Amino acid sequence: MASDTSSNLLDLLTASRTQQECTAVLERTRNSKSGAVEIDFDKLDDVAQLVRAALETAYPDFQIPPAGFWRVLENDGIDRWDGLASARGFSSPEDLLRVAGDLAILAGACQVPTAQGWVFKGSVSGQEVKGQTALGLALFSMFQSGVFSASPTDPLRVDVDALLRLSEEEVSAGLALGSSVHGEWIGKFAAHLRRFGETVGMRPEVFGDKVDLRPGNLLVKAINERNAPHVELPELFNQISDALAPLWNGAAQEGDFILGDCWRLGEGDAETFVPLHHTVLFITHSLIEPIVWAGIEVQGFDDVPGPSDSLHAHLFMDQGVITLDHHADTHDGMVSVRAVTSALLPYVAERVRSDLEADRESLPIPCLIEGGTMRAAQNLAMEKPEAFTKIQKIISSGSVFWEPIGA
Repeated sequence: MASDTSSNLLDLLTASRTQQECTAVLERTRNSKSGAVEIDFDKLDDVAQLVRAALETAYPDFQIPPAGFWRVLENDGIDRWDGLASARGFSSPEDLLRVAGDLAILAGACQVPTAQGWVFKGSVSGQEVKGQTALGLALFSMFQSGVFSASPTDPLRVDVDALLRLSEEEVSAGLALGSSVHGEWIGKFAAHLRRFGETVGMRPEVFGDKVDLRPGNLLVKAINERNAPHVELPELFNQISDALAPLWNGAAQEGDFILGDCWRLGEGDAETFVPLHHTVLFITHSLIEPIVWAGIEVQGFDDVPGPSDSLHAHLFMDQGVITLDHHADTHDGMVSVRAVTSALLPYVAERVRSDLEADRESLPIPCLIEGGTMRAAQNLAMEKPEAFTKIQKIISSGSVFWEPIGA
């Protein structure tokens, strides 16, 4: 592959290119009357009102944490990470970053469809949960018990060697799933975890230190190699997107170069690549707090792309901002819906901040997602499950893990 081509492909893995391409799709959609998606900007005020109401209900004191995996660990009002961290203790900021980075990157890499009908009972609260919350809590339990560690004396690790040796029996036991009912899913998930191990193992310059290959080393290196007293979130997004691109197989690929959650849109001379990298965004948001816990400032919150998931797409659809026609269930329709959804979030943020007389510093987008857009979207999904299922079917065709049958 020519070096200029490689450079152009690598550019598709960046936060700035994602924002640029999603905004371009939004503008083309906004100015066209013949596409699968139509946009009504006047309805964004309605979205902003819903988001503000959700935010004020969930966080009346406006002490809003960022979106990310740590919110899953606070399910049912129990701060599981705080309990684990207090019991473990950390010998240094680097020790904290490795452990928290291992867990957050593992959890992000496992944003996959869950087994149909699976319910997980939390070991602390005894509450039965399902979906991504169930998977997150189960992974935390497995992490806590040392399933992903290659060191008998240090369970709180995610080591390449342990991932590569992971058996279906260990996965079945860790998730409390019966192989007789969910055997096919267990096999896929175990294979996915081993693929994650292979992906980390292929990049020792990113994930390695003198003796270990661990996901959390990416975070330590990002901190140690920064050229400023703070961390720029877009730079972290770019590092994660590049390092984990081979894991997200199923979308766009040029030769041997896997582009992750990046999709072709259009045909012929009009064909373009639209990067979305939704799971990279989840991981990036999940690493904000470990960096702050280590005493380091984070900047650039609004300079990473918005989420492009079915919940946010449904939020905009329900309020009439996005309207779909019968072509929306095509590949181009799926890409357009996701790109437009991602590009609309800054416009919502602008309106909510104006209403609350807040600025970027007091209400950054990761906190707006956690306190407002995600909660408003979840409320709508519960109120209107049939409409949400419809948009899920469109978005799910963009799976980068198990499309069509496996990673």
